[in-house]
Amino acid sequence: MNPEVKVYIESMDGMRRSIRRALEGVDAKELNWNPLPGEANSLYAIVSHLCTSETGMLHQRITGQATTGGEPHNAFEDRGDDPVELLGRMDEVGNTTRRLMEGLTAEDLDRSIGSGGNRPSRTLREWISMYVRHQSLHLGHIEITKQFYEKGVGTGR
Repeated sequence: MNPEVKVYIESMDGMRRSIRRALEGVDAKELNWNPLPGEANSLYAIVSHLCTSETGMLHQRITGQATTGGEPHNAFEDRGDDPVELLGRMDEVGNTTRRLMEGLTAEDLDRSIGSGGNRPSRTLREWISMYVRHQSLHLGHIEITKQFYEKGVGTGR
């Protein structure tokens, strides 16, 4: 495996492990609690968004498949009662990412991929790096949301 790709995969897997730890013992109420409705997101919505983003930012760009369908799915509106189901979805997306990335070469990483619209193209390397940063940012959101919930911020407790 390309050493650079291995680092990307290890980084994403490490963040998935951190997300998994953050959701351990979370019930449906906490999973869907939103500290600032309309301004922030629940734990469920954040993880669902990460799954959707990973599919769009990585899977579709690695395989060259364009997004199809009508209006884009707004994962930030997603709700669910089962953290195990949500984590299973995250694992499934991660397994697909790993499978798609394992065979990438330096030449693949240098391949330019359009962003759509009038935005500049980026290399696959840039898309992967951007997703790793995106995942890290939302891991921070998950941790802060949990802290707010545990301290009763905005819950009326």
